[in-house]
Amino acid sequence: MKFARALRTAALALGAMAATCSQAWAWGPQGHSTVGAIADQLLAGTPAEPKLRALLLPGETLAQVANWADCLKGPRVCAAELTPEMEAYVQANPLHREYHYTDVSIGRSGYRAGAPGTTDHDLVQILLQCVQVLRGSASPATNPHEFTPRQALLLVTHLIGDMQQPLHVGAVYLDDRGRRIEPRNQARAKASSNDGGNKLHVSGDNVRVLHGVWDFEVVTAALARSNATSPRDLAARLLRADPRPVVVTHPQRDVLAWTNDSLRASRTVLRDLRYSPRRTYVGRNGQPVDGWDVTLPRDYESASDDLVLERLTLGGKRLAALLQAILPPVKEPRLS
Repeated sequence: MKFARALRTAALALGAMAATCSQAWAWGPQGHSTVGAIADQLLAGTPAEPKLRALLLPGETLAQVANWADCLKGPRVCAAELTPEMEAYVQANPLHREYHYTDVSIGRSGYRAGAPGTTDHDLVQILLQCVQVLRGSASPATNPHEFTPRQALLLVTHLIGDMQQPLHVGAVYLDDRGRRIEPRNQARAKASSNDGGNKLHVSGDNVRVLHGVWDFEVVTAALARSNATSPRDLAARLLRADPRPVVVTHPQRDVLAWTNDSLRASRTVLRDLRYSPRRTYVGRNGQPVDGWDVTLPRDYESASDDLVLERLTLGGKRLAALLQAILPPVKEPRLS
């Protein structure tokens, strides 16, 4: 594939960095920073840039703030202490950890609000609320969390990246015998959920789970093949490899279309796996947890390299296009 060959050399050597971080990061911090860096480069010099600068602190870039929403999860995820701004946000959003994903069954044709595996505060709903805030058209009904424009920008920057990670959108639901099922209601979905692959133990390993493979292992393997020196450098390489633009014509509809695109990617990475009957594992805290063994096809991780780089590239382009579409230009003061 031309795309595959073009991106083989477009990865970042940050494996050591990933090894020190929690598996709660989608893509790892280097992946999110790369998405932000792509958007930084595409937005430079556009009418959206002044409004962007008005919402960021002096010197901040999208690459730098791309991991803000993960750092809110605390020291196990991000070594830095929470700032007063972060503390206030966490207090006002007790369910903020659930904003990062939705669990649409890969057997469904697309995302539908209220369907099993979705919530009123999932990845898609939070993104749609943030779009309204940044467009300046939010109301109590469309912004129930009372996000500020800055918070909305920080969330969009991170969550558009999360959306590209297949296990943050699509889910496989399993019964006690490890057979795929289609949950008909929310209660059944909860009972048969594997928490986005966090309860799918690779080859019976108590610690290694499929979500962690996608958060770190496949992305680190893909990123480790480059001589790039930073996410900014990698972003430039990815854009040279695939300069085709993303265009946003209707922000809400486009967010839903991107969700369904990620669902298709989820089917690719989940449908051909083999699952064991449910069993009990010893968790990291020494407590029993239930889950399933999953057997990956041979060369599963290496075969996923191209998909990872394609998803990161799409994330950066989609973020830039969305912000260009929804950030109103800064009004210049009228001269008397």
